[in-house]
Amino acid sequence: MVKKKSVKSQYFLKFKNQVLEVIENIPKSMPQIAREFWGSYPTLNIWKRSNSEKDNSNLKKNPDELRKLL
Repeated sequence: MVKKKSVKSQYFLKFKNQVLEVIENIPKSMPQIAREFWGSYPTLNIWKRSNSEKDNSNLKKNPDELRKLL
């Protein structure tokens, strides 16, 4: 039996991916991005490192879509 992800974890994953998109594509400092997304710099740094190890190419979006996230 395949375990289904909870709605809460699905929303968290979507939020995490949005933050990673901003980190990769918007020229702002990590502490500034952390404040805007109500996160902490160390957490964002961990997410960024783990994402770069996975080499997710699906996080590349155009700048207009990224501005909507902010």
